[in-house]
Amino acid sequence: FQTLGGSVSALHTPTGLYVAFAAGNRDYEDRGFEDESFWYLQGGIERQWLSYGSTTLYGEYGRYDGYHQLEFGVMNDSEATRLGLGLNQKIDMAGMDLYAHATVWSFEDNTQIDYQDLSTVVVGSRIQF
Repeated sequence: FQTLGGSVSALHTPTGLYVAFAAGNRDYEDRGFEDESFWYLQGGIERQWLSYGSTTLYGEYGRYDGYHQLEFGVMNDSEATRLGLGLNQKIDMAGMDLYAHATVWSFEDNTQIDYQDLSTVVVGSRIQF
């Protein structure tokens, strides 16, 4: 197979508005698989509303098509959609980030298995030293 992927992002410094985009494709030549592809878009704003560090608010959307896995001896050609919201707060004096991220994944496939959507919430912190 051949794989091609890439990403681009842009930040408007005066306003803090930003956008990021990534996409990729895997082209199978001889294996009989369907091609796989994805694209992902994130947009948000990063500003210093609080004295102790910048705040980033963002939304994201992604589409993942044709990803394969072997289930019960049958190749599954699945599709997924990702929708998310997030928040990151920097605390400059501590070299710390506080973050919260919520994502909803919706799945479709070509098998008789009834996949349920998946929702995740991640809350945490990171210290850089």
